[in-house]
Amino acid sequence: MARQIHRLVGFPHSGDLILMGNVRPDGRVVTFEEQVATHGGLGGVQEQAFIARPPTVNLGSVEGPEDLHRLFVERYLGNASG
Repeated sequence: MARQIHRLVGFPHSGDLILMGNVRPDGRVVTFEEQVATHGGLGGVQEQAFIARPPTVNLGSVEGPEDLHRLFVERYLGNASG
């Protein structure tokens, strides 16, 4: 999780103050509005991502969106990515 937070605060338009709610024992995420979940938050069911892919695509050591983007660029664009 520390790596994800470090990535978040490194974005050029990341806020000066970032507030995140905790994950409750029942799996729901504490939010600042009356919502059931959060989009892209840390913890809860939103961490259970999936990808539909052909079995020939080896995800190898993909751990985050940058890794996945790199894999797609290499596979589908080859050297044309620049």
